[in-house]
Amino acid sequence: MRRQTKEVKIGSVTIGGENPIAIQSMLCAPLGDLAGTTALLIQGSPEMELTYRHTTPKGEAALSTAELRDILGDDISLAEPEVFAWIQDYLTEQENDAAADALPAAGIEGEIT
Repeated sequence: MRRQTKEVKIGSVTIGGENPIAIQSMLCAPLGDLAGTTALLIQGSPEMELTYRHTTPKGEAALSTAELRDILGDDISLAEPEVFAWIQDYLTEQENDAAADALPAAGIEGEIT
């Protein structure tokens, strides 16, 4: 059973009470394996709605779990080993394509419903 908490409004997002958990993060100068970490987040919480966007002067890497679910349908979980491997490979390839000498910014937005 979930403990009832007080509702708090942060900008346009309301958290607490009966609202879903909202996660938003802004990362600068990534210090690690963003592609692998993001793939693990998706595998660990396959029901989470997550939009990943990493922008550099050379390009952008992006992935949306909602779009993946639209493609895969209801029968295939984002936690399946083959899907996890594809997500990790896809994000790594996108990250390499968007790599630049300048320090990039990355953002991960998600909501667990």
